[in-house]
Amino acid sequence: VEIVAGVCPWTADVVRSARQMGYRRVVLNTHGPALASPPVLQSLLRAGVDAFRLTLLATRSERHDALTGVHGALPSVLAALTAVAGSAPLEVVVPLLRGNLPATRRIARRTLALPRSTTLVLLFPRPIERPDGVSLAPLARLEVAARYAALAGLLAVEAGRNVRIEGIPLCLLPPALHVHATPIDGKAARPAPCRACELADPCSGTWDRYLELVGTGELRPRPGLVTSLVSHSSAG
Repeated sequence: VEIVAGVCPWTADVVRSARQMGYRRVVLNTHGPALASPPVLQSLLRAGVDAFRLTLLATRSERHDALTGVHGALPSVLAALTAVAGSAPLEVVVPLLRGNLPATRRIARRTLALPRSTTLVLLFPRPIERPDGVSLAPLARLEVAARYAALAGLLAVEAGRNVRIEGIPLCLLPPALHVHATPIDGKAARPAPCRACELADPCSGTWDRYLELVGTGELRPRPGLVTSLVSHSSAG
């Protein structure tokens, strides 16, 4: 089970409850700064956390402050990453946002300083659902995010690191990264342009909600052999 929560006095109780319910693996997905404290980190490990999933939005304070709205938090986030990586399996999640895309490769390079067991997760986030509607404002366009994800992902792969890419279809990634693309929640129907794509079966696609709002024009389906032969025959 994955628990998405801030680190507060009751977080360890939630972890213990998950263990008592029979979950064999507990992953804590959190924003991280409090984990720089050894007593806090150790209390969560004793409670039963098996692995952590922490977000890193930037490596420069001014950009991190702008994206999080919290002044001066970056040093604690970086300290938490270092502390967790030395104590438990760690996934560093880098959301691919309009505000941090140019720094994506720099962020990936920063994760190379962590233990080799660390996994870099390049995530194209789902649209934000709000009471007054859906917000796409923080998001980059899918095809643009894919280009930056490819640069960061290849950097990490070439360094021999673990990489996962979430929310980006295979047709927008270089072949060397196809094995690193992983399924996401929130993707159900296969869009019409993808049905004849030779990558359709292994592809985990992107968020249905994003395609509903933006359309499928950014996708680059690759016709399979049968489709190509039929198209060639029709053209002749």
